[in-house]
Amino acid sequence: MNISKLSEPVQGLDLTMLVREIARSLEKSDFETLSAGERDSQKYRATSFETLSMQEVMAGRAEFTIFEVPKRGFYTILSTTQNES
Repeated sequence: MNISKLSEPVQGLDLTMLVREIARSLEKSDFETLSAGERDSQKYRATSFETLSMQEVMAGRAEFTIFEVPKRGFYTILSTTQNES
């Protein structure tokens, strides 16, 4: 699991816009989105993507959770697992 800051607060940038750009970027990077949805992460509104990526003969799953902390910025939590199937 990895937690990282994506951006400082930026006027005009909202969670919906950021999530849309991340989803496009994942698709361009050959990640297949298995599911996506909004949820509460701790006390913050968040959006999660469960994705699948095939690299050579190995498949891996990744879950990206993107959330905004008011007055602090946007963050992501990334967790990955190797797909056994």
